[in-house]
Amino acid sequence: MLQSEPEYLARYLVIKHSWRGRYKRILCLSNACIITLDPSTLAVTNSYDVATDFDTAAPIIGRDENSNEFNLSVRTDGRGKFKSLKFSSRYRASILTELHRIKGNRLGAVAEFPVLHLRRRNAEWVPFKLKVTYVGVELIDLKCGDLRWCLDFRDFDSPAIISLSDAYGKKGIEGGFVLCPLYGRKSKAFQAASGTTNSAIIANLTKTAKSMRRAKEAVGADETPCGGGLGEHGDAVSRQLILTKVSLVERRPENYEAVIVRPLSAVNALIRFTEEPQMFAIEFNDGCPIHVYASTSRDSLLAAVRDLLQTEGQCAVTVLPRLTMPGHRIDPPCGRHLAAAAKDAVSEGGSIPGSRAKLWRRIREFNACIPYTGVPPNIEVPEVTLMALITMLPATPNLPPESPPLPPPSPKAAATVMGFMHVYVDY
Repeated sequence: MLQSEPEYLARYLVIKHSWRGRYKRILCLSNACIITLDPSTLAVTNSYDVATDFDTAAPIIGRDENSNEFNLSVRTDGRGKFKSLKFSSRYRASILTELHRIKGNRLGAVAEFPVLHLRRRNAEWVPFKLKVTYVGVELIDLKCGDLRWCLDFRDFDSPAIISLSDAYGKKGIEGGFVLCPLYGRKSKAFQAASGTTNSAIIANLTKTAKSMRRAKEAVGADETPCGGGLGEHGDAVSRQLILTKVSLVERRPENYEAVIVRPLSAVNALIRFTEEPQMFAIEFNDGCPIHVYASTSRDSLLAAVRDLLQTEGQCAVTVLPRLTMPGHRIDPPCGRHLAAAAKDAVSEGGSIPGSRAKLWRRIREFNACIPYTGVPPNIEVPEVTLMALITMLPATPNLPPESPPLPPPSPKAAATVMGFMHVYVDY
């Protein structure tokens, strides 16, 4: 029986450094294993079990602040000593975050501190627990233990931490500190509670704050709202989604405070979940995490968002039935993997074992890497790819006019149609 390829948490193009030279590799990460692939053939070059063969991952600190090198401490088959492998990648921060998160599933927190968090809507300091983990910080509710907020180290802005002084000039009293996220997320203010100090907390996060900036950012006055939607109360947080000519803004409905501000240019795709009639999501192209929403007026809100994006951005925006799997993306994208799978599927009528399953996997990966506007000019799409996609397209049954409407296409059919549209533009 052929073993199917695992679903990865993420894939990254890296350079492996060894005494023999430097080699391009695709680093594939999952909760069970870490795999490196030859990017020209997708053949497995090394595989390490996370539980037994993976020890640590750390950046290599050099004189150059822009260095992208890091070490991976691994061994083979759970035996022998761990050895350090050297890699480099412009995605080093994301790679180390994922690796620490994988390893952190088996480890506890680095440190925990009692803090007071400022709720701006009523100017109240509320007690929480601030947990420092291997990948970032988490804000934990003291009453129920639920996670209320989190921020990865890779998603800290620069400066990441701002120290606050007391507004009334009182000496000997620490004013608190502000954690500053990227991607338009609002900064959060904290004070050390009884039993710890602000300096002790900050020492666990970073050595120093390099500069000062305002903790609270405003939406420009020229951003006149073009529309909006209100989320439902429930397990999620209620927000108003405001559409302007340049940005998407999440506001608190009770006081209209801007919580998140995202530029329209950062939107990569809209997700209209087929299984959940009230849910939709927005995927971004700049590394920002996916935003998921629920609304009773989902379709009209999605239509408004898409119209605004296409009108103001002057480019088409895709609407997908499901989220893009993070392990399917790879940068830069490559068309030869799909072409090779298409050749195997077409040759001898697809009789090669596992060829259809491999083609289906490559179609999904191809769709995740190719923009909706079409295949980039540097990627060649041979005719065999188009032929293979045609054979995978769903057939339309010849039904009488009074027949009930057809069910929505399967995920495989939808992905195949999208892949066909990507490729067909070039012909």
